[in-house]
Amino acid sequence: MFGSVLFGGGLDPVPDGVLWERLLALADTNDDSSISVTEAEALTTFTCSGCPVEDLTGMEAFVNLETFDLYAGSVSDLTPIAGLSALRVIEVRGNRIEGLPTPNAWSQLEKLDVSGNRLTSLPGLSGWPALDRLEVDHNRLTQLPTLADTHLSVLRCGFNSLSELPALPAGLTSLDCTGNQLTALPDLSQLTALTQLHLSGNQLTELVGLEPVRAQLTHLYFDGNPLTQLPDLRTFPALTSLGYGSTVLETLPDIDDLDLAQLKVGGPVLTAWPDLPPGLSLLQLCCSDLTTVPALPHELGRLYLSHLPHLAAAPEMFELSFLTDLTITRVGIDRLPILPLELINLTVWDTTLDRLPDFEHLGQLRRISLRNNRLTEAHALAQLPMGNVTSINIQNNLIPNSDQNCETMAYILEQITPNLNYQNQGDSNFFWQYLPRWGTEQEVTVFQPMRTLDLGPPGPAPYTICD
Repeated sequence: MFGSVLFGGGLDPVPDGVLWERLLALADTNDDSSISVTEAEALTTFTCSGCPVEDLTGMEAFVNLETFDLYAGSVSDLTPIAGLSALRVIEVRGNRIEGLPTPNAWSQLEKLDVSGNRLTSLPGLSGWPALDRLEVDHNRLTQLPTLADTHLSVLRCGFNSLSELPALPAGLTSLDCTGNQLTALPDLSQLTALTQLHLSGNQLTELVGLEPVRAQLTHLYFDGNPLTQLPDLRTFPALTSLGYGSTVLETLPDIDDLDLAQLKVGGPVLTAWPDLPPGLSLLQLCCSDLTTVPALPHELGRLYLSHLPHLAAAPEMFELSFLTDLTITRVGIDRLPILPLELINLTVWDTTLDRLPDFEHLGQLRRISLRNNRLTEAHALAQLPMGNVTSINIQNNLIPNSDQNCETMAYILEQITPNLNYQNQGDSNFFWQYLPRWGTEQEVTVFQPMRTLDLGPPGPAPYTICD
């Protein structure tokens, strides 16, 4: 049996090779390429982000495991960890799990994150008395089990097919049911601790039932619903973060008198943007056919423009001296303005952008992601001050195989060793490959670039760089 004790006192290697390599990196403390029973029992934390693990057979031997974190794997069955009674945290986001094992020994479980899987139902939660945080968003759930007798403080169940919610636990502080099919609010009358409520993207036509939590809510998101009337937000004294909009209203009341830090606003039939609060640090303008954007607050630190297909030009932003993060996705622009000096993160995806902006003055820039645009040249990237840059991604553009472009990418590869991912589909189909490097002390996957270039379709053959 995999995970059983061999004659020499070690564990039999598990059948999944990727899992075994990760276990060796975490548990083989004497570097003898094996795992003893003592080493297995000493392991309390398993983390492997982006590891293509398929089979967890053999994990039964790690009886003192308290944290199991396998993000973006290929696991479909959690049965091998069902008997690990010391588990407090299970995070298996982005796998292929269709059901949770029952029975299980997870009586000490405090956090369960199974978001981004294939769950169609959940077992009853009575066997998990310590469960504080449940994350089941992005699954295929049509209903939730009884929750009123649990001790949950955080429930994330967004992007399923829920038409109603069961009675909720009194200790809930955060509820996120974004992207479902709710037509009415759940009963909030007993939720005296609730401060965050996310209702965006449902089928709500009215927001009846907010009164019991009105005074305490700090985060309220209701955009993306067919609301015909909006609440008077001036009666929410603690509100700092707001998702504001309706899919059927052409105008929204101005909110420039609210003391907000974060705001998401939009609507498909809006004829004008509302006046915005002046003190915003984060602003997302979304999901509108408007051709302009409102005046941007001067203290803005993060700006997100998304799903604005008729926005022909990005707003001027050089004077936004606090702006560090700029994200533009699915917007109809083909040029970027002069970017602000303090910019750290730049993301532009799914636009008609066909020319790189001036990077020379951006000494703070660290991460650049320009995927799925219409860029035809890369040489402007050579202007980047390389001291802080850790990641560049220009996947799926139209950059041809030219000497200048090859020289630019070779220069960047020399300057930026970690975290570089370059993949372009042009006339000659560049494919810059990257591999995860496991066994590091970091909890997130570190990517080590390969200096490679394929002039044909992607495949398993070895590659050489622009020679």
